[in-house]
Amino acid sequence: MYDRRIKGLFIIIAVLLLVGFGVTLAYFTSTTNFDNLFQTALYQTEATETFTSPDNWMPGDTTPKELTITNTGNVDVKARVCLEEEWESENGDTLPLKQNGNRAAIINLANTSDWTYRLGCYEYNDTLEPNDETSSFIESVTFNPLIEADITCITNGNTKTCTSSGDGYDNATYTLTFTVETIQASAYDELWKPIRYVNRQLEGEITVGDEVRIDTEHFYVVSSNQNETVLLSKYNLLVGDVWNYEYDEVNDSQIYTLNKTLSSSDTGYGLQNSTARGWVDLESGETTTRLIGTVPFSGTNYWDNSVCEYTGTNSSCTGTEGLLSEYSQNGETYWSNPHNTNYPYVYRNNIENSIVPNIVYHPTYGYGAVQNNGYTIAYYVENYINTLKALGAPSTINGRLLSQEEATSLGCSGSDHYCSPVDDINNPTNGTAASWVYSTSYWLGSAYDNLSLWVARSGGNFYSDIFNDDNYYGVRPVIVINTSDL
Repeated sequence: MYDRRIKGLFIIIAVLLLVGFGVTLAYFTSTTNFDNLFQTALYQTEATETFTSPDNWMPGDTTPKELTITNTGNVDVKARVCLEEEWESENGDTLPLKQNGNRAAIINLANTSDWTYRLGCYEYNDTLEPNDETSSFIESVTFNPLIEADITCITNGNTKTCTSSGDGYDNATYTLTFTVETIQASAYDELWKPIRYVNRQLEGEITVGDEVRIDTEHFYVVSSNQNETVLLSKYNLLVGDVWNYEYDEVNDSQIYTLNKTLSSSDTGYGLQNSTARGWVDLESGETTTRLIGTVPFSGTNYWDNSVCEYTGTNSSCTGTEGLLSEYSQNGETYWSNPHNTNYPYVYRNNIENSIVPNIVYHPTYGYGAVQNNGYTIAYYVENYINTLKALGAPSTINGRLLSQEEATSLGCSGSDHYCSPVDDINNPTNGTAASWVYSTSYWLGSAYDNLSLWVARSGGNFYSDIFNDDNYYGVRPVIVINTSDL
């Protein structure tokens, strides 16, 4: 009995000792504070104006004015100057900036090679490093000597008294407001650069199918090398005509009715528009649709060496069959040997933009439909290029149409005149084309024969049509830009 009690006691003590050690164990710890100091960069610029306001500004007077911007901080910056003008008559009314087409105030720019006009502002071309100063973009302002005073004359006997009406530029106030804007140079591409990538597949590389934009206008990359990059507009331009198309199921016929001719009064006129798709297939169950933004290619088939007139079913032709020498390749002729390869590129941006399309009868094609305003397709492309420059595109860009060869390079087989769109816009396979190439119906710039041009049709058709057909195809410009500008 005694031995058992002692063993039990040892067990209890052992347990107590273990518990005691457990509550007295400790860990070595320490705390150290690190003060991390971040000195922010000094973003600071200074604008300096040299200008004395004239008291009696007379027509023909020129007032000197300078405005420069200096980077007084230690962060590289980009700078621009935006301006606004306002004329206020003596009676407090707002006057137009022009009288009889003449600007009332003429702003004389200086150092124009240093500044680029974009969206109402003058952007300094170089990055301002610390302590750098811009050149002045303005030299002076001239009160146009052609501006006439607005006076009222009263004759009383032999006395004629003339006084200012208070409604004209005489005794008026001209206010020229400059807004100086600067931005951290590293943020320029994201916030100010007019040309930006919307969808770029490979960083640092320009790839076919990349989407870029110039202000609000979007484009796809068609091709690129170290010198130039070719871009295709994402949509057709909102120009030309709007047609109503109706399919008569009873008589199995197509009916086209001219709805309107678009003009500058239409919102977005002259710019890309997603509704300007040209010809579109009717959806299942539809019998009518509207074709927006269609134009003829030209008013005459100027690339053909022969000149033909059609009266009824009779034709009278002069000249030699085939192409003019500037378009022909190896002496081919169209009527006897339509091209299957090396289609001549006949779009010309200097081909008399005001050609009036003639309604021409052809025994096979019948009467062509032509738009009322008489412009060739080049007129719209050239106007669009000028618009892009005003939106901030480089002044070196050029405009044209997509060629048959370029359409083929994007995945379309020209032998069967048909291409099927694919989901992957950048990996077309044999007989299929990048889907964005065939998202609208539009003219290409390559001829098919003496009367017809190659066209792309929404839904996948790669086809040809007569030059003065006006109710199918729109204007989808190509622009060529220096690769260094992307």
